Amino acid sequence: EIFDSYKEKDGHTRFMMTEAYASLEDLMKWFGTEQRPGSHMPFNFDFIMSINSGSLADDYKRLIDEWIAAMPSFGSPNWVLGNHDRPRVASRYGRDRAAGLAIMGMTLPG
Repeated sequence: EIFDSYKEKDGHTRFMMTEAYASLEDLMKWFGTEQRPGSHMPFNFDFIMSINSGSLADDYKRLIDEWIAAMPSFGSPNWVLGNHDRPRVASRYGRDRAAGLAIMGMTLPG
């Protein structure tokens, strides 16, 4: 509502991203509802929190499917591979896997 009120004043759209290390169920609450929107994009830290160098394709697919199934139709999907709280992706997974993850991130919706 606050962001919408700014748009009404100057015509510029604001976009709110939120950062919370929380369960999938709790993250979905950050989107709000269509009648009362919340965050446009709560960060999806599943890849940071649940994936490691031993993870298999099925592990990635499960996380992707779970996020998409839980996300409201008006939400923006996102796939955070790294941030200021974690070592770089290449340091965690190696260069080859980091390149594959970058490609995956660019081809997923969002």
